[in-house]
Amino acid sequence: MWMPKRRLPRRMGELLVSHGLISESQLSKAVALQAEEGAPLVACLATLGLVNEEVVAQTLSDLCGLPFLPLEHYDFDVEVLELVPVEVAERLRVIPVERIGQVLSVAMADPTDHDAIEELERVTNCVLRTFIATSSAVQAAIERWYRVSRLGGLVSTALETTEASSLLLQARAGVPGREPERRQAARVPTWFALLLKNQVQTLVGRAVDLSASGVRCRLNRSLPVNGIFQLTMELPDETHHIRIHCDGIVVRAEHESSQSKDEGKHIALTFNRLNERERTMIIRHVIDRQLTLDAAEEPKA
Repeated sequence: MWMPKRRLPRRMGELLVSHGLISESQLSKAVALQAEEGAPLVACLATLGLVNEEVVAQTLSDLCGLPFLPLEHYDFDVEVLELVPVEVAERLRVIPVERIGQVLSVAMADPTDHDAIEELERVTNCVLRTFIATSSAVQAAIERWYRVSRLGGLVSTALETTEASSLLLQARAGVPGREPERRQAARVPTWFALLLKNQVQTLVGRAVDLSASGVRCRLNRSLPVNGIFQLTMELPDETHHIRIHCDGIVVRAEHESSQSKDEGKHIALTFNRLNERERTMIIRHVIDRQLTLDAAEEPKA
């Protein structure tokens, strides 16, 4: 198994100065800002407009012989995240990526921070394998994925009991008493394309709301209860769409409203044969949507 060097000869600042990326005076300014704000050195350098984070990361990767890991589209394992408390991850600007046996892979902006590496080994009781990432990418991953870890745990807990599920649903969606016993998880309103297909027909609809256990969509026709369809969903993400494939079982079909003049139907389907990775992606989308809605509802100061 490949393992990186445990000790690098010099600190990041010295490496950047010796290779001409910054001057001694610029390093001194960044160190002063670091002492004041407690942020990582590379983040302070970027704040002062002295370096480009991507250039620093690639340079450190070359100099230290460590791989560069883009984090923007990386799907993190919640169980691995739990090895490093969020307060430690934020303070050290590091995020755990993968664990194989007693070897823990982490992405960090400063692989020359020996104190941070030793602390992480004490906290996790693992040997570290280090990847390099930009400081801003690490921070963004911490903010997003530790949030998924915390709130995803709430969703998972809610899935275990009907009472907890209905309480979570009412608290988040503000729909008290709306048939909570028929729901398996908290739902959030959403809007994305949905393809339903079986041996005799292919239908295109629009999702109306989504949960970890199912989706409700709008179609121009009704479907038989207990009908099984292959679902293809395009979940909107920050920069792209995430495609989910699974089976869906129709559990309910109803008119949009009693006053509706068209034949539009709301079709509720529960997911079947959904793997854990895709369920995690759906939970992440549900959480992101709910947090966005909550933020929009907060009164402005």
